[in-house]
Formats: sequence, C-alpha cells, structure tokens
Amino acid sequence: MAHTSFTLTSSIAAPPEQIRDLIAGIEHLTAYHPLIIGVKEIASDTSAFGTPRRRFEVTDRLPLGPLRLRFTYLATSTLPGDGSLYCEAFQSPGVHLIIRYQFHPEGEQTRIDEQCDIDAPLLLRGFVRRQARDAHRQTMAEIKRFLEHQPATALAP
Repeated sequence: MAHTSFTLTSSIAAPPEQIRDLIAGIEHLTAYHPLIIGVKEIASDTSAFGTPRRRFEVTDRLPLGPLRLRFTYLATSTLPGDGSLYCEAFQSPGVHLIIRYQFHPEGEQTRIDEQCDIDAPLLLRGFVRRQARDAHRQTMAEIKRFLEHQPATALAP
C-alpha cells in the first residue's frame, strides 16, 4: 500500500452545522458529488469515538477514458462530538480514504478545512488522489452554490 493525501479549504455563507449535516448525510451527496450515482443507508454502528456511525453503500460512476465504470463501496459518516465530521470510504482493490472536516465560523461565512488521507495500491495512488481531490473540490463548489441560494433550513434540492 502507498499513502498520499490532500487538503482543501472552502468558504460557504452558511452556518457550520448546516454544512456539516449536509455532508454527513451522504444520501444527499448524489446531488452534489460528480461521481456518486446511488446511496443506500445500511445498519449503523458505534464509532471509535463512542458516537453513532452511519454506514452507506455508495455507487460511483468513474470516468476512465471513454468508459464509465460503476462500482459500489462502503462509506461511513461519524460526528465525533467536537463539531467536526469524520468520514471513511472502503473501496476495492484495497483503497481506503479517511476524510476529516473541520468547520470554522468566520463572520457570515464558515471555513471548511478538509483533510483526506488515502491508502491505495502504488499503481493506483496518483489516480485515486486526483479523482478524489477533483470530486471533493467540485462537491464543495456545488454545496456552496446550493446553500448560498437556498433558505437556511434547506438540506437537499
């Protein structure tokens, strides 16, 4: 296995809790994430933080040249209790993503710091990093566009 990571920072004019709850509800991400085409929540359990962990079966459509490959994997979403969000994705073959989101109110804006750590087979490491980084950057742009043009109580289109 090879390790890589990336960090993204975004700013959205919405309360931290609203942004966090939208991202934590992975079922909402089909409207924002460019790769996700289906989400099914499966049995929840307890995380290492001692808080509930939601578990999802996620289906992505990954562009690979002229092909669009579909694959399904396990994703989890945990609210550790400190205002942050902790997500994981377990994909084949041997790909594991750990994503930590921190939400910082700054006046009318919330700064979102996203740290993504990736373990993947060496030959896939760069590809997985590029795909994840680009997809997460686009997802935050779509969430920003949605939240800044919707009432504060809206969660999904």
